[in-house]
Amino acid sequence: MLRVYLIKIKQKLQHLAKKYKSPMKVLSIEQFYASRFLGEKPCASYFVNRKNPKFFFNSSDYELYAKHLQDVYPNASSRAVSRAEDALNHTFDLLGSGKTALGKVINWHKDFKSGKTWNKAHHTKIQIIDQNDNSDIKVPWELSRLQHFTDLGKTFWLTEDESYLREFITTVQHWERENRVGYGPNWTCPMDVAIRAINIIYGLYFFSAKNSLSENFIQQVIRLLYYHGLHIEQNLELVEDGANSNHLLSNYLGLFYLGLLFPEFDRSKKWRQIACAGLEKEIVLEINKDGADYECSTSYHRLVLEIFLSAYILGKKNNYKFSKTYKTRLQKMLHFSESITTPNGITPLVGDNDDGYIIKLSIDNPASHKHLIELGSELFKTSQPNFIEKTEESLFYFGISNNKPAKKRAVKSSFFKESGYAAIRSEKLHLLFSATKLSKKALGGHKHNDNLAFTLEYNKIPYFIDPGTFCYTSDYKKRNLNRSVVSHNTVAIDSQEQNRFFDSRLFYLFNDSKSELDLWANTGKQFIVSGFHRGYEQNNKIIHRRTILANLHESVIEITDEITGDSNKEHLFETRFITPVANVIVHKNSVIEVVEDSSNKITMAFDADSNQKIEIKQSEYYPRFGVAKPAQVITRIQKVKLPLINKTTIELTKDEIADYSKQKIHNRIAENNNTSTAVKI
Repeated sequence: MLRVYLIKIKQKLQHLAKKYKSPMKVLSIEQFYASRFLGEKPCASYFVNRKNPKFFFNSSDYELYAKHLQDVYPNASSRAVSRAEDALNHTFDLLGSGKTALGKVINWHKDFKSGKTWNKAHHTKIQIIDQNDNSDIKVPWELSRLQHFTDLGKTFWLTEDESYLREFITTVQHWERENRVGYGPNWTCPMDVAIRAINIIYGLYFFSAKNSLSENFIQQVIRLLYYHGLHIEQNLELVEDGANSNHLLSNYLGLFYLGLLFPEFDRSKKWRQIACAGLEKEIVLEINKDGADYECSTSYHRLVLEIFLSAYILGKKNNYKFSKTYKTRLQKMLHFSESITTPNGITPLVGDNDDGYIIKLSIDNPASHKHLIELGSELFKTSQPNFIEKTEESLFYFGISNNKPAKKRAVKSSFFKESGYAAIRSEKLHLLFSATKLSKKALGGHKHNDNLAFTLEYNKIPYFIDPGTFCYTSDYKKRNLNRSVVSHNTVAIDSQEQNRFFDSRLFYLFNDSKSELDLWANTGKQFIVSGFHRGYEQNNKIIHRRTILANLHESVIEITDEITGDSNKEHLFETRFITPVANVIVHKNSVIEVVEDSSNKITMAFDADSNQKIEIKQSEYYPRFGVAKPAQVITRIQKVKLPLINKTTIELTKDEIADYSKQKIHNRIAENNNTSTAVKI
């Protein structure tokens, strides 16, 4: 804990020092190009005619791209046009806001969800979080990422309607006028500065088609991008080795784009050096050897994968080679994303999620890694998982000539011991078991108290889910509830947390649980995975172990909870199963049916225990940040002495076993005479 306070003190001192530094001076256009741009002033065809450095696509080929989009991706094209039309009308749906019209003149400093507006003071003097209101600084940050530029650009190519061009130009000009460099809320987070710079670059390449941009405008925006880079360089989000995050990676990616694509900048070489060294270092520190991001979040793994993958592809196009270690770790990341993606093409939202993207070219779903897996298969010339559908993502990254169908393959069950994940799968089944571990120096900023939790999908129906994340700073109580043990499919004991946290420290967890998956076996007929955590050890030395046995041949999954510790007193045990399925029916003898429809249902039967109580309560889950949908929580409540071994039987009904009776479930429990959870598939 002392180390955490020292880090906090260090960051506050650094922030204080920045307050007394002279604000960044922005040179006039003439001064800038005379002293900071080491080449000829860019002309109107700057992004069209130059052969080097190379971007992902060439705007001079826009007609070929537009035809390919219309012919191969007609549905995606129509969606892009619809979103671009919304952007044209200043209507945005961000972080759960729903479609919201922002008016003719956008207020870039306003959280349009809560109504709060931040001032235009120097970024070091702005308070971005206020516990006394429900404001969320992420809303103006998200809006100012300018990620709608890709939809505007694609629609400009598809329609050649110059209203989208005018919107791009006026938006950039208005944003620059309202957001003086270094001033206002949109300069407080260097990560968002970097993401904005990258999206402006995409906009410049899209709208340079037909030489549509004026020389003056291009010169103005290139100068703006330079000061984005300078701001990032001077405000890198460094914590310390082993405790850095996706924020620092985004900083490095922004510098990589700016340093590589604008070699005329007087800082370009320095930015490339900082970015390349930083990305190489952090891919080893932040990505475990088995390929999972160490922030204990599947959604942040997706964001970090996009960062490392984007840099690798852009570097390759410009003859820059990242190390063999970087490449190997990147391939491991892709394998992890494949493994945790269900046959339905979505990924359980383990840990935090805030809908974070760098660029939105095709998919805008935080639970989908498919577009990145597709890019990885194109990059490394490998076959694709059979759940991958072709998107325009690879078209914009690799061009039309590389946009050919790939061979398909099934994805196998996988074990990620270092990171604490196990993915058991068949053609129709996906079960993700997690006991994610905090690394030695990690602060647990995006980890939840979800040790030994699991998710289950069958026949493309999610029966048991991780509820996800609704918010961060806008509602402290809800934020802490989202990361609490009571919001996950695991066992809560004595109303304690697996890892302690302070209610006011929204991005820190103590490393109490020291969780581990220590067994993974495949006998040919069944998978066995087992893990434990010590999160309750400070409470009467309690240790929780959960073992999952999946007999895919006999279509049975068994889950066994073993809890040991002080046997001198009774403890409260709450075992939760969270489902988005609306129809949950409780029968006698502790039998529960979770019914999706007449052909798809789960029947659960807990082993006999006169002390237990079964509760069904209405709750919520969050498929996106800020979006709540109804869920139900099935809770088995027991107050008994240790040791405890719990059993539940869950049968998943399909057509050929639709008449499988509840009595057979109880017979199975009686035969086993133990306390495991069996899932019949």
